[in-house]
Amino acid sequence: MSASSVVAPSHAKPAPQKKALGLALEEFMEHRLKDFVKQMKASGGRNLHSILLREIERPLITVTLKETNGNQIQAAHLLGMNRNTLRKKIKELKIRVHKNTKG
Repeated sequence: MSASSVVAPSHAKPAPQKKALGLALEEFMEHRLKDFVKQMKASGGRNLHSILLREIERPLITVTLKETNGNQIQAAHLLGMNRNTLRKKIKELKIRVHKNTKG
């Protein structure tokens, strides 16, 4: 039997950690966004979608770069984007990239 013909057993279940983590993150985000959205609505705010994307993108990229020790190729892969797109976003969002040197 070749490696490409190996199939997971039909009774196999998805990893519970990933499923639980995704749900926990979704619940956390929903909880945290609730008041923000109410405030935006009450103040007549607009463009909520673009505002939130911009606000989450900077810390997401920053944390990912820290996790990959400043390696932009690894960070782009982890984020699911092209390296040039990541570099463009780093420049636009004025993110400082640090590489820790161990040795």
